[in-house]
Amino acid sequence: YTIQTINEFNMTYSKTRSTPKKLETTLSKHDAPKDDESFQIAQKLPYRKLIGKLMHLGRQTRADISEATADCSRFLHNWGLTHWQAGKDILRYLRQSHDICLVYHPERTKSPIEVYVDAAYAKDQDDRHSHTGICVFYYGCLVHWISRKQKSVTLSSCEAEYVALTDAAKETIHLRRIINFLDKDFDPNVPTKIHEDNQGTIALAYSDGKTQARTKHIDIRMHFIREYISQGIIEIDWVDTNNQKADFFTKPLSGPKHERMRHMNMNCDAAPTFDEENDTTKEQTENKPDDEPSPKITDRGVAEVA
Repeated sequence: YTIQTINEFNMTYSKTRSTPKKLETTLSKHDAPKDDESFQIAQKLPYRKLIGKLMHLGRQTRADISEATADCSRFLHNWGLTHWQAGKDILRYLRQSHDICLVYHPERTKSPIEVYVDAAYAKDQDDRHSHTGICVFYYGCLVHWISRKQKSVTLSSCEAEYVALTDAAKETIHLRRIINFLDKDFDPNVPTKIHEDNQGTIALAYSDGKTQARTKHIDIRMHFIREYISQGIIEIDWVDTNNQKADFFTKPLSGPKHERMRHMNMNCDAAPTFDEENDTTKEQTENKPDDEPSPKITDRGVAEVA
Protein backbone atom coordinates (compact mmCIF):
# COMPACT_ATOMS: atom_id res chain seq x y z
CA TYR A 1 0.00 0.00 0.00
CA THR A 2 2.82 2.40 0.88
CA ILE A 3 4.66 1.73 -2.36
CA GLN A 4 1.49 2.09 -4.43
CA THR A 5 0.77 5.45 -2.79
CA ILE A 6 4.30 6.70 -3.47
CA ASN A 7 4.06 5.68 -7.12
CA GLU A 8 0.52 7.03 -7.52
CA PHE A 9 1.66 10.55 -6.63
CA ASN A 10 4.77 10.36 -8.85
CA MET A 11 7.23 10.38 -5.96
CA THR A 12 9.16 7.31 -7.12
CA TYR A 13 12.33 9.26 -7.92
CA SER A 14 11.94 11.98 -5.29
CA LYS A 15 14.50 12.86 -2.67
CA THR A 16 14.11 11.11 0.67
CA ARG A 17 13.72 12.47 4.20
CA SER A 18 14.63 11.06 7.61
CA THR A 19 11.51 12.57 9.22
CA PRO A 20 7.93 13.04 7.98
CA LYS A 21 7.89 16.74 8.84
CA LYS A 22 10.41 19.55 8.95
CA LEU A 23 11.05 21.09 12.37
CA GLU A 24 10.39 24.59 11.02
CA THR A 25 7.09 23.64 9.37
CA THR A 26 4.10 25.46 10.89
CA LEU A 27 0.97 25.01 8.80
CA SER A 28 -1.68 27.70 8.98
CA LYS A 29 -4.90 28.71 7.25
CA HIS A 30 -3.01 31.81 6.10
CA ASP A 31 -1.11 29.52 3.70
CA ALA A 32 -4.34 28.89 1.79
CA PRO A 33 -5.02 30.76 -1.48
CA LYS A 34 -6.23 34.34 -1.10
CA ASP A 35 -7.59 34.89 -4.60
CA ASP A 36 -9.76 32.93 -7.03
CA GLU A 37 -6.95 32.17 -9.46
CA SER A 38 -4.70 30.64 -6.80
CA PHE A 39 -7.68 28.80 -5.34
CA GLN A 40 -8.50 27.17 -8.68
CA ILE A 41 -4.87 26.09 -9.13
CA ALA A 42 -4.74 24.57 -5.64
CA GLN A 43 -8.03 22.74 -6.14
CA LYS A 44 -6.49 20.81 -9.04
CA LEU A 45 -4.02 19.21 -6.63
CA PRO A 46 -5.25 15.83 -5.26
CA TYR A 47 -4.65 16.97 -1.69
CA ARG A 48 -7.68 15.27 -0.15
CA LYS A 49 -6.84 11.99 -1.83
CA LEU A 50 -3.24 12.17 -0.62
CA ILE A 51 -4.11 12.96 2.99
CA GLY A 52 -6.89 10.39 2.99
CA LYS A 53 -4.44 7.67 1.98
CA LEU A 54 -1.89 8.84 4.53
CA MET A 55 -4.53 8.90 7.28
CA HIS A 56 -5.46 5.30 6.48
CA LEU A 57 -1.81 4.30 6.64
CA GLY A 58 -1.18 6.29 9.82
CA ARG A 59 -4.13 4.70 11.59
CA GLN A 60 -3.25 1.12 10.63
CA THR A 61 0.48 0.44 10.86
CA ARG A 62 2.53 3.62 10.47
CA ALA A 63 2.24 5.40 13.79
CA ASP A 64 5.35 7.39 12.88
CA ILE A 65 3.42 9.61 10.42
CA SER A 66 0.40 10.22 12.67
CA GLU A 67 1.41 13.67 13.91
CA ALA A 68 2.38 14.99 10.48
CA THR A 69 -0.78 13.59 8.88
CA ALA A 70 -3.01 14.99 11.63
CA ASP A 71 -1.49 18.43 11.04
CA CYS A 72 -2.14 18.25 7.28
CA SER A 73 -5.69 16.97 7.75
CA ARG A 74 -6.79 20.28 9.27
CA PHE A 75 -6.83 21.91 5.83
CA LEU A 76 -8.95 19.52 3.78
CA HIS A 77 -11.51 22.27 3.15
CA ASN A 78 -9.03 24.81 1.77
CA TRP A 79 -5.42 23.98 1.05
CA GLY A 80 -2.51 25.73 -0.56
CA LEU A 81 0.88 24.87 -2.01
CA THR A 82 2.48 24.92 1.44
CA HIS A 83 0.07 22.26 2.66
CA TRP A 84 0.65 20.23 -0.50
CA GLN A 85 4.42 20.33 0.02
CA ALA A 86 3.96 19.20 3.63
CA GLY A 87 1.98 16.21 2.39
CA LYS A 88 4.70 15.39 -0.14
CA ASP A 89 7.30 15.55 2.65
CA ILE A 90 5.48 12.65 4.30
CA LEU A 91 5.74 10.71 1.04
CA ARG A 92 9.48 11.48 0.87
CA TYR A 93 9.84 10.04 4.35
CA LEU A 94 7.80 6.97 3.42
CA ARG A 95 9.94 6.46 0.35
CA GLN A 96 13.00 6.11 2.58
CA SER A 97 11.19 3.98 5.19
CA HIS A 98 8.62 2.08 3.11
CA ASP A 99 9.71 -1.27 4.58
CA ILE A 100 9.16 -0.24 8.22
CA CYS A 101 6.26 -1.82 10.07
CA LEU A 102 4.98 -2.53 13.56
CA VAL A 103 6.86 -5.36 15.26
CA TYR A 104 5.27 -7.25 18.14
CA HIS A 105 7.38 -8.96 20.80
CA PRO A 106 4.97 -9.49 23.72
CA GLU A 107 6.39 -9.39 27.23
CA ARG A 108 4.17 -10.80 29.96
CA THR A 109 3.80 -8.37 32.84
CA LYS A 110 1.55 -8.05 35.86
CA SER A 111 -0.31 -5.12 34.32
CA PRO A 112 -0.68 -5.74 30.55
CA ILE A 113 -1.84 -2.21 29.64
CA GLU A 114 0.62 0.68 29.70
CA VAL A 115 -0.32 4.19 28.57
CA TYR A 116 1.78 7.24 27.70
CA VAL A 117 0.25 10.69 27.27
CA ASP A 118 1.64 14.09 26.33
CA ALA A 119 0.44 17.46 25.05
CA ALA A 120 1.93 20.25 22.92
CA TYR A 121 0.67 23.49 24.43
CA ALA A 122 -0.95 26.03 22.06
CA LYS A 123 0.49 24.26 19.02
CA ASP A 124 -2.12 25.45 16.50
CA GLN A 125 -0.98 28.78 15.06
CA ASP A 126 -4.51 29.78 14.04
CA ASP A 127 -6.54 29.29 17.22
CA ARG A 128 -3.90 28.21 19.78
CA HIS A 129 -5.50 24.89 20.55
CA SER A 130 -3.13 22.36 22.06
CA HIS A 131 -2.34 18.93 20.64
CA THR A 132 -2.82 15.59 22.41
CA GLY A 133 -0.68 12.51 21.93
CA ILE A 134 -1.61 9.12 23.43
CA CYS A 135 -0.10 5.68 22.88
CA VAL A 136 -1.28 2.43 24.48
CA PHE A 137 0.83 -0.70 24.84
CA TYR A 138 -0.48 -4.21 25.47
CA TYR A 139 2.22 -6.45 26.91
CA GLY A 140 4.80 -4.04 25.52
CA CYS A 141 3.28 -3.85 22.02
CA LEU A 142 1.79 -0.70 20.52
CA VAL A 143 -1.88 -1.41 19.86
CA HIS A 144 -3.53 2.02 19.93
CA TRP A 145 -2.39 5.59 19.36
CA ILE A 146 -3.94 9.04 19.06
CA SER A 147 -2.60 12.29 17.65
CA ARG A 148 -5.23 14.99 17.52
CA LYS A 149 -6.03 18.59 18.23
CA GLN A 150 -7.77 19.39 21.52
CA LYS A 151 -11.32 20.68 21.28
CA SER A 152 -10.97 23.59 23.70
CA VAL A 153 -8.43 26.33 24.32
CA THR A 154 -6.34 25.80 27.45
CA LEU A 155 -4.80 28.61 29.47
CA SER A 156 -1.64 26.85 30.62
CA SER A 157 0.58 23.93 29.75
CA CYS A 158 -0.56 22.20 32.94
CA GLU A 159 -4.18 22.47 31.84
CA ALA A 160 -3.34 21.18 28.36
CA GLU A 161 -1.57 18.20 29.90
CA TYR A 162 -4.56 17.58 32.19
CA VAL A 163 -6.98 17.58 29.27
CA ALA A 164 -4.74 15.05 27.51
CA LEU A 165 -4.46 13.00 30.69
CA THR A 166 -8.24 12.88 30.98
CA ASP A 167 -8.56 11.63 27.41
CA ALA A 168 -5.92 8.99 28.14
CA ALA A 169 -7.87 7.88 31.21
CA LYS A 170 -11.02 7.48 29.09
CA GLU A 171 -9.14 5.34 26.57
CA THR A 172 -7.62 3.29 29.39
CA ILE A 173 -10.95 2.54 31.06
CA HIS A 174 -12.48 1.53 27.73
CA LEU A 175 -9.59 -0.78 26.84
CA ARG A 176 -9.57 -2.34 30.32
CA ARG A 177 -13.19 -3.41 29.81
CA ILE A 178 -12.41 -4.95 26.43
CA ILE A 179 -9.30 -6.80 27.63
CA ASN A 180 -11.08 -8.00 30.75
CA PHE A 181 -13.53 -9.71 28.39
CA LEU A 182 -10.89 -11.15 26.04
CA ASP A 183 -7.92 -11.96 28.30
CA LYS A 184 -8.60 -14.56 30.99
CA ASP A 185 -5.28 -13.69 32.70
CA PHE A 186 -6.16 -10.01 33.06
CA ASP A 187 -6.46 -8.92 36.71
CA PRO A 188 -8.87 -5.95 37.00
CA ASN A 189 -7.62 -5.29 40.53
CA VAL A 190 -4.20 -4.23 39.26
CA PRO A 191 -4.23 -0.52 38.33
CA THR A 192 -3.11 0.57 34.88
CA LYS A 193 -0.18 2.98 34.76
CA ILE A 194 -0.51 6.17 32.78
CA HIS A 195 2.88 7.82 32.19
CA GLU A 196 2.92 11.62 32.31
CA ASP A 197 5.94 13.96 32.19
CA ASN A 198 4.34 17.05 33.77
CA GLN A 199 4.67 16.94 37.54
CA GLY A 200 2.15 19.76 38.02
CA THR A 201 -0.48 17.72 36.21
CA ILE A 202 0.26 14.67 38.36
CA ALA A 203 0.00 16.78 41.53
CA LEU A 204 -3.34 18.15 40.34
CA ALA A 205 -4.65 14.64 39.68
CA TYR A 206 -3.74 13.55 43.23
CA SER A 207 -4.84 16.78 44.93
CA ASP A 208 -8.07 15.26 46.34
CA GLY A 209 -10.18 18.22 45.24
CA LYS A 210 -7.99 20.83 46.93
CA THR A 211 -7.87 22.98 43.83
CA GLN A 212 -6.12 26.33 44.15
CA ALA A 213 -7.63 29.52 42.79
CA ARG A 214 -5.38 29.60 39.73
CA THR A 215 -6.67 26.19 38.56
CA LYS A 216 -10.40 26.76 39.09
CA HIS A 217 -10.81 27.56 35.40
CA ILE A 218 -10.28 23.87 34.60
CA ASP A 219 -13.69 22.41 33.89
CA ILE A 220 -15.05 20.07 36.54
CA ARG A 221 -15.65 17.30 34.02
CA MET A 222 -11.90 16.79 33.74
CA HIS A 223 -11.63 15.88 37.41
CA PHE A 224 -13.39 12.56 37.05
CA ILE A 225 -9.93 11.03 36.80
CA ARG A 226 -9.52 11.43 40.57
CA GLU A 227 -12.38 9.04 41.18
CA TYR A 228 -10.72 6.29 39.17
CA ILE A 229 -7.43 6.90 40.98
CA SER A 230 -9.16 6.50 44.35
CA GLN A 231 -10.81 3.28 43.11
CA GLY A 232 -7.44 1.81 42.16
CA ILE A 233 -8.30 1.52 38.46
CA ILE A 234 -5.53 3.78 37.21
CA GLU A 235 -2.41 5.38 38.64
CA ILE A 236 -0.34 8.23 37.26
CA ASP A 237 3.39 7.66 36.97
CA TRP A 238 6.01 10.30 36.16
CA VAL A 239 8.32 9.70 33.20
CA ASP A 240 11.15 11.94 32.03
CA THR A 241 10.74 13.73 28.72
CA ASN A 242 13.43 11.71 26.93
CA ASN A 243 11.49 8.51 27.62
CA GLN A 244 8.02 9.97 27.02
CA LYS A 245 6.85 7.80 24.13
CA ALA A 246 3.79 9.99 23.49
CA ASP A 247 6.09 12.88 22.57
CA PHE A 248 6.25 11.11 19.21
CA PHE A 249 2.59 12.03 18.57
CA THR A 250 2.55 15.71 19.56
CA LYS A 251 5.23 17.50 17.54
CA PRO A 252 7.91 16.99 14.87
CA LEU A 253 11.25 15.69 16.14
CA SER A 254 14.78 15.90 14.80
CA GLY A 255 16.11 12.94 12.82
CA PRO A 256 17.92 11.17 15.69
CA LYS A 257 15.07 11.71 18.17
CA HIS A 258 12.51 10.59 15.63
CA GLU A 259 14.46 7.41 14.93
CA ARG A 260 14.82 6.68 18.64
CA MET A 261 11.13 7.29 19.37
CA ARG A 262 10.13 5.22 16.35
CA HIS A 263 12.02 2.28 17.79
CA MET A 264 10.59 2.82 21.30
CA ASN A 265 7.04 2.83 19.97
CA MET A 266 7.08 0.51 16.98
CA ASN A 267 10.05 -1.72 17.84
CA CYS A 268 10.79 -1.81 14.11
CA ASP A 269 14.55 -1.33 13.94
CA ALA A 270 17.67 -1.38 16.06
CA ALA A 271 17.67 1.38 18.65
CA PRO A 272 20.36 3.99 17.88
CA THR A 273 22.76 5.24 20.52
CA PHE A 274 21.47 8.70 21.34
CA ASP A 275 23.58 11.64 22.49
CA GLU A 276 21.19 13.96 24.37
CA GLU A 277 23.68 16.86 24.58
CA ASN A 278 24.43 17.01 20.85
CA ASP A 279 21.01 15.75 19.71
CA THR A 280 22.69 13.18 17.43
CA THR A 281 23.15 9.46 17.09
CA LYS A 282 26.54 7.83 16.78
CA GLU A 283 25.44 6.06 13.62
CA GLN A 284 23.25 8.74 12.09
CA THR A 285 22.09 8.17 8.53
CA GLU A 286 22.15 11.38 6.50
CA ASN A 287 20.13 12.10 3.35
CA LYS A 288 21.89 11.12 0.17
CA PRO A 289 23.57 13.90 -1.83
CA ASP A 290 21.87 15.18 -4.95
CA ASP A 291 24.46 13.68 -7.30
CA GLU A 292 24.08 10.16 -5.90
CA PRO A 293 21.91 7.73 -7.89
CA SER A 294 18.39 7.67 -6.52
CA PRO A 295 16.83 4.28 -5.74
CA LYS A 296 13.56 3.43 -7.41
CA ILE A 297 10.79 1.65 -5.53
CA THR A 298 9.12 -0.98 -7.64
CA ASP A 299 5.72 -2.59 -7.18
CA ARG A 300 7.43 -5.51 -5.50
CA GLY A 301 8.92 -3.26 -2.86
CA VAL A 302 12.53 -3.70 -4.08
CA ALA A 303 14.81 -0.67 -4.23
CA GLU A 304 16.70 -0.51 -7.52
CA VAL A 305 19.37 2.01 -8.41
CA ALA A 306 18.18 4.30 -11.20
